[in-house]
Amino acid sequence: MACACVPVMVIRSVTTLASYTEREGRLGLMLTTTTQERWVNQRDELVRTSRIHPVAVPMIELAALTDGFEIPTLERRGTFVTWSHFAAVNHEIADHHMDDDGRVVAVAIQLRSPFLRDRVLTAHSRVAGVRVTDETFVDLDVWADDDLGTLITKGTATVALF
Repeated sequence: MACACVPVMVIRSVTTLASYTEREGRLGLMLTTTTQERWVNQRDELVRTSRIHPVAVPMIELAALTDGFEIPTLERRGTFVTWSHFAAVNHEIADHHMDDDGRVVAVAIQLRSPFLRDRVLTAHSRVAGVRVTDETFVDLDVWADDDLGTLITKGTATVALF
């Protein structure tokens, strides 16, 4: 009896920091993190490489993080490419959640409406409180709306700064 065998390929990916860049933007001093991703198979043969250029984020002084402080907004147009970049199934690491300056402790978000194609999504956050122990914890009210004013998401988040 012949074996109907399917070859198995094991893929391993390693993501490394490629660069940090500071530049002046319309929101002030911005920090951009670029990562390099390298995929190899079980024989250590190169399968794929990619460079990930996340959004540049404004650098905010710790002293500015007081109750009611509004973090600068982030806007994205709803396109197939945008949706693909942020889809959980594409196994891309969201480095802005895992940098050396802090970590996401908790997120509670409710989806209130779909993010429709060709709409512009604007993400907002406002400091709800700051707690200092061995780390600085910043509690945030977070929400996103589109260019028609439709509330897309609403919730809270807590980040710890080192």
